[in-house]
Amino acid sequence: MSRSSGRACGDAPGPHDTGGDMTAAVSGRCLQFRVPATAAAVALARGEVAAQLGLWGLPGQTNVAQVAVLAVSELVTNTVRHAATAEAAQVRLGLDAGQLTLAVHDRDPRMPRRVPCPAPEEEGGRGLALVQALAAEAGGQTAVPRDADGLGKTVTVRLPV
Repeated sequence: MSRSSGRACGDAPGPHDTGGDMTAAVSGRCLQFRVPATAAAVALARGEVAAQLGLWGLPGQTNVAQVAVLAVSELVTNTVRHAATAEAAQVRLGLDAGQLTLAVHDRDPRMPRRVPCPAPEEEGGRGLALVQALAAEAGGQTAVPRDADGLGKTVTVRLPV
């Protein structure tokens, strides 16, 4: 993985050209990276978030780290499976003022929809609801704002640390 300079962590993740590979920029307590919308990207994103949280003193056995790693896995999976027009997912992880923020952005205009009650044999339909429930249980919150141009969205998870 190559590292490059990036935008300030307060900026929402968004589309920018980083080539085809996973690239990352770390600034203070902020990590931003882009992964291709492929199945292999899920493990890459999960590993990168877990490693960075460990560097910030939030090892994998802490509740907030477990929720963040599961959330990035689910959200990148959603981009791979459902964001048909997205070529990549942009991930931002920030730690500031007692709050961990995880945001996953893609450029597919369709908003995620919650499946009211997926059948037990169905493989999908639970990811976003699971992320929302885990965030709420940890005292956090989720949001899914659209991009200003309506051609993408960012799923954001905020967790108290």
